[in-house]
Amino acid sequence: MSTRIARDACVTLPLLGGAWDEHGIVADPTVAEPLRSAMERFAAFVRGVQADAS
Repeated sequence: MSTRIARDACVTLPLLGGAWDEHGIVADPTVAEPLRSAMERFAAFVRGVQADAS
């Protein structure tokens, strides 16, 4: 068994103390943009892992 950590896809979001739901997260660019960017980096990481496996 092995693992790979997607360190570039890690993100810390300022969600403490708020009543966040999915609509609030999407509407707030200070939260939505870092999350979107992290998700894009994670998708690129997964594509890279898939390419390495083939």
